[in-house]
Formats: sequence, structure tokens, C-alpha cells
Amino acid sequence: MLKDLQDKRDVIRNFSPAWGAAVMGTGITSITSYQLGLKMLAYPLLILNIVLFLVILIFWSLRFLLYPEAVKKHLKHPVIAHFFPTVPIGALVLASNLLIVGRGLWSMGEIVSWAKPLWLFGAIGTIFFGILITILVFLHTEIDMSHANCGWLIPPVGAIVVPTSGALLVPYWGNSLLSEYMLLFCVLSWGIGFFYYLFLNASLIHRFIYHELPPKTLAATMWIGLGPVGVGIISLNNIVKASKYAPIFLKLFTSLKGGVYLFSVAFWGFGVFWFFISFVLTLYYLFKISLPYAMSWWAFTFPLGAYTSATLMLSKLLGLSVVKAFGAFLFALLFMFWGMTFLKTMKAAWRGTLFKAH
Repeated sequence: MLKDLQDKRDVIRNFSPAWGAAVMGTGITSITSYQLGLKMLAYPLLILNIVLFLVILIFWSLRFLLYPEAVKKHLKHPVIAHFFPTVPIGALVLASNLLIVGRGLWSMGEIVSWAKPLWLFGAIGTIFFGILITILVFLHTEIDMSHANCGWLIPPVGAIVVPTSGALLVPYWGNSLLSEYMLLFCVLSWGIGFFYYLFLNASLIHRFIYHELPPKTLAATMWIGLGPVGVGIISLNNIVKASKYAPIFLKLFTSLKGGVYLFSVAFWGFGVFWFFISFVLTLYYLFKISLPYAMSWWAFTFPLGAYTSATLMLSKLLGLSVVKAFGAFLFALLFMFWGMTFLKTMKAAWRGTLFKAH
């Protein structure tokens, strides 16, 4: 048990940088619940997510302050390093969680006052870690193809997540010029993440074709491939909607709106393909290899949740019941994954196994 750890400081020293994924997964589960009208589920999940984020942020920050050597060691690790952005990304997801679900609990003024600092912290942290990790990977001399896994997509996913809440906040800066700069930053961030995703994804598919699959503890990371699709669609559509508050972008996005919708549907189609790839490979790990619990299990949640949210968004745009039904099916799977992962994480944390040195 946690109380039986030989040194309580191990909790901070060995605090995984992947803990932010719990906030990401819980937040998107709350948002998709709200999209489906399940407000009595969405509200408690939002409250839980606020508590999760605050606790995780405290331990995450203390680790940087008290154990910088442990942080440096993980930043130099070709697998673990890519999970550092999950806490800033978690802040971005929590900002969206508040802006979408929180309006049923608090006034919009209160929500915006909380969402703005969350977004600023998340956007700055996500871009910072994205640049830092890329440089460290480029300078690393011992990376080989066996290290490659879909966890490498977390930095580009983070850059694409920036506009999800950033675009929602555009109307609330109180200055049209500032709103235009915020929207410009969102567009630039989307471009960084999307093209970085394309380049990395090609490398990952090369690895899957010509080399063995990732180890069983990273099996769940296959689902991260859905993340760029889901958040890519959501962010792009949020940017289009926000353009009416930024005159310099209004004409541009008004003329491009049809192309954005067409691209969204086409990109969503690739997500259908990757969903089945991930689902079948998960079954392969489960029945042919093994699927032990690890913090990487949170990869079952946010990417699938983002894709579920995008599916529900497109179902309204297309007006096709089959798309909405598929979205409802994805949500059921998401909620099962979230519940299973949350319980196993809490159990492992209580037992102290999550705070052992790696």
C-alpha cells in the first residue's frame, strides 16, 4: 500500500510524467457525456477532473523543484520523455471541460476567469515541451526503431489541442486585436501539430510494418493515433466558428468553410480506419500476448474520447443518424475504458506500485 512505501518521498521522486493523461481522459469523457445530454454524468466528472488536475499539478511541480535529476533522466528517455506534455495538455482539456460543461454549474464570467490561465499555462507548456522533446530526440544518439511507439504523437497532439479551448476563448479577450492574435496563434499551433503528426505517423507506420509491435506495456498507445484525428477536426471547426470574432480571419474562413467541412469528414474517415486497427491489435495483445495495466492505459481514453467528440460534432453537421449511432457506440466503449483505467490507476496508486523507480 501507499502508506507502506519505504520513503514517502518516492511518491514525488517517481511521479510519472504521464499522470496528466488522467486529466485528459476524464475531461474528454465529461465533454462527450455532455454532448450526448448526459449532464448528470458530465457534471461529476468535471468536478473530479478539477480535483485530479490540482493534485497532479502539485506533485508534478514538486518533482521539478525537489528532484530535477529525476526529471532530467526521464527527459532523456526516448519513450518516457514524450509523456511530459500531458500535464499542460491536461490544462487545455480542463479549460475546454469548463467552457463546455461548466456553464451548467457556474457563471460564464467565473468559467472564463479560470479557463484563461489554464489555457495560457497549457499552451505555453505544450509548445515548450514539444520543442524541447524534439530537440532532445534529435540530439539523442541511442534511439533505435524499437523505441518508436504512438506515444511519440503526444507532442503534436498537444499542439493541435491548443485551439480546442483557445478558439472557444477568442470572444472573451475584450479586445478585437488581441482576439485576432489569439486566433492566429491557434491556427499556427494547429499547423505545427498537424504537419508534425503527418511526418511522425509515417515513421511509426514504417516501424509497425518492418519491426515487431511495441512491448505489451505500450499496447494502449496504439489508440493515440486517433487523437490527432479527433482533436484536429474539433480544433479546425472551433477555429472557423471563432473567426467571426476576429475580422481579419472572417472573410478567409467564410470562403473556406465548405473545404474545412469536407476535410473534416475525410479526416474522420481515416479515424474509422485507425479505430479498427487499434481495436483489433488490442484484442491481439489481450489474447495472444498479454495486456498488463500500466499508466499507458490512459491512452485508451483521451484519443478515443476526442474521436468520439468529433464524431458527435460531425453527426450534427451531416445530419446522418448512422454517424450519431456510431458516436454513441464509441462513447459506450470510451466510458468502459475510462472506468476500467480509473479504477486500476487508483488501485495501483494506493498500493504504491505507480511510484516505484523506473
